[in-house]
Amino acid sequence: MESKSTEEVLADFLTSLSLGEKEAEKLRYKLVKNTNFDPHSIFESLDTLKINKLSYNDLYEFLQRNTIYCTKKEVFNLITYYDKQSNGYLEYNDFLNLIIPATIPNIIDLLNHKSKLTTEIINDFCNIIECELILHRNLQEYKIILLKTVEPNLSKVFSMISEGKDIICKKKLKNFLMFIRPKVYFEVDDIFRRLCRNKEGISYEDLIRMCEIKDIFIDGRRKSVGIYDQSIGEVKETLKDLIGEMNRRKGTPVKIQNELNSSRGGSENCESAVKTDSNFEANINKQYKTKCALNNTGKNAWGLNSTQIPVSQLIRHTRRASESCLEAIAKAEGMHIKSKFSPSTSIDIEKKNILTSPQVTTKVLNNPNFSHPLRKPHPKGHNHTNSSDILNNYDIKPSSLQMTIINPNIKSLPSSYDYLNPQVISKPFPKSNTKSAYVPNSAKAFCKTFQYKKPEVVEENELVKFFTNECLIAKEGEILKCDLAMQEDFNIIDAFRIFDKIGADFISIRDIQDYLERKNVFFKFDDIFLLFRRYTKNKEMKLKFSEFSEMLIPRNERIFSVLKDRIPRFTTGENFSGQTLGKFITLLEFLIKSEISAEKNRVAFKQHKKFNFSTAFAILDKKNRGYIEEYDFEHIFSTFNIKADLLEIKNIFQKFKSRSSDIITIQDFIDEFTPKSLHSSSTSILKIA
Repeated sequence: MESKSTEEVLADFLTSLSLGEKEAEKLRYKLVKNTNFDPHSIFESLDTLKINKLSYNDLYEFLQRNTIYCTKKEVFNLITYYDKQSNGYLEYNDFLNLIIPATIPNIIDLLNHKSKLTTEIINDFCNIIECELILHRNLQEYKIILLKTVEPNLSKVFSMISEGKDIICKKKLKNFLMFIRPKVYFEVDDIFRRLCRNKEGISYEDLIRMCEIKDIFIDGRRKSVGIYDQSIGEVKETLKDLIGEMNRRKGTPVKIQNELNSSRGGSENCESAVKTDSNFEANINKQYKTKCALNNTGKNAWGLNSTQIPVSQLIRHTRRASESCLEAIAKAEGMHIKSKFSPSTSIDIEKKNILTSPQVTTKVLNNPNFSHPLRKPHPKGHNHTNSSDILNNYDIKPSSLQMTIINPNIKSLPSSYDYLNPQVISKPFPKSNTKSAYVPNSAKAFCKTFQYKKPEVVEENELVKFFTNECLIAKEGEILKCDLAMQEDFNIIDAFRIFDKIGADFISIRDIQDYLERKNVFFKFDDIFLLFRRYTKNKEMKLKFSEFSEMLIPRNERIFSVLKDRIPRFTTGENFSGQTLGKFITLLEFLIKSEISAEKNRVAFKQHKKFNFSTAFAILDKKNRGYIEEYDFEHIFSTFNIKADLLEIKNIFQKFKSRSSDIITIQDFIDEFTPKSLHSSSTSILKIA
């Protein structure tokens, strides 16, 4: 093959890799945006043998149950690509590289842990795996051609691209692809993310590794399942050992099975076992006479030993015996797990009973979503919606005392310690604000002094709803900002020049409104005014470059350091790529909509007759200092059981505090809840006392 054709094949291979990686990255973003997404729960559900590794059989069986048709070789190639240990298994860190977006390195710290698996999460995960399989399937043809290429030709092309160096940098790869395929769309970042995630360039070994096609090796874990997945030679060896063991014991497979049944069922099955044994011996004699007559010999057709029965019948009894043995092993493992729990409190005993109860074990074994060696696989096309809902019900529930703190409608008797250290026991979203937390009559004598008053419960519930909504907005906004910042051609200066075309060094509300209307995104003047009220420091409502940068730059320090070093590449941001402009407009649209949502909350607080801002501020200011610090926000979030990380808490704290100090005063707190729209009354009086 000539060197020129090798260059074309390599260029087509890399451009196809770029398009496939970009599509897979979009699906990863969709998965991590789900608030219930927990990668560890997905990994545990696939790892049915609990060895902290996934084999290609685990993933293949899961895909077959979810009607994603593929071959075992395709799944094996996918596993070996992400397997850094090169042992044919997918460990947890490798699994994260498969499903977590590579453009946001700290996204794993923003995710909720110990969440439930839902149908939506399972579908998104299946879409990622299917996209990866399609990508490897499309690259298969190019891999075969490149592997057939003479090695000196491929190394010659590599040295030509790298200009004699050991690695290929982004600039050289971009020049090569634009020269060979000038009309094909590609992204160099996608290629580097796939070939060398944590390196500065592509080496020759990385390119050869991407082109490799490995053969499947036998998975040793599946030998414990029985004879279903074994080869013919392994079946013969198993049957030979089993026949020798039976000859040694001078018994038949039916006798062995009856002994197992009697050991499981007790003395009630003894009579049925004897009857089965006698019937089997009668059938043996009949078949013996028939076979001797047909063969015209006086010898047994099966052999000289009467214990050697037909292979088909022996396989049937061998399956039953193997399943019985596996059930005994599962019970023994359950007893071993049970002995590890410390019988210190009654709460631990309740949890052990929930975990080791036979009803729960039977339901988990019958779950069609996840494989188990004691259960037959379900046919292809089986619906997995109901099974995922069943799986959600097997969380370990806390004790009645803990449930009282979370939900006051569960009637149980708390201890006196809980009343000496009261916590918020109201629901975040009560049906009626007039209902107080349930306290039993027998415990009222101990807690009359320490109960919360009705007005405080109202403020607590409203604050929980407000902060929960703010956490969701902060998390999604940070993801969008990081996504935009990781675009290679994006920089703040060119983005600012999109609106400031005359060099006035500021942006007006009309500039943003006119630009969005040209992109078919329509907002009112008052809606964009809310965005300017959030970020501008002057009364003229003119957005300067520093304020514009604060609006777009993410809080992630690593991404911020990358973004601040970029220099302008164009005279205006209109020359950004189509994907970068789309993400930029999406971020602007999200920021405006979040301010509209915040304004609706402010109006709702203003119209709330029972909400008192002084009481709400006192709930946050536990030390009665007259101001609130960021530490107080962290303490309140943990008290109210609101899931948020330090980055989200910092973003919410920045909204409340003034620009000149690092604390929140009562005036700053009230200003955040005061309506800021032009149509709202500027002289509205909020209920403070």
